[in-house]
Amino acid sequence: TKSKTLKDTTDPEEKRAIIGDAFIQLRNREIERLGLDADTTVLAMGTLRPDLIESASELASVNAKVIKTHHNDTPLVRELRKRGQVIEPLKELHKDEVRELGHKLGAPDELVWRHPFPGPG
Repeated sequence: TKSKTLKDTTDPEEKRAIIGDAFIQLRNREIERLGLDADTTVLAMGTLRPDLIESASELASVNAKVIKTHHNDTPLVRELRKRGQVIEPLKELHKDEVRELGHKLGAPDELVWRHPFPGPG
């Protein structure tokens, strides 16, 4: 079945799924536009451990229950992960740990302490 468009739904779960799918579709279009090999191109994402926990990813726990889905942990993203095409260097960290890492790496305070951009839904 074809999913609704973003403007046609008020359900946060549907919105996150639509945005997550659009994210991967955009990735695929850019790979094609740039003439890259889709089978060897990887996607780097800023996924954090809470994202995986909340979306019940097997990367976080085999016993987790879905709290909410995340646009960076949809079935399309999970398929790319299985193929080894996703790099998530922060996936084991929580936000406070990422901020500590950013500080240790010398990132500017305005970047380290900025409020996160609101997610979909």
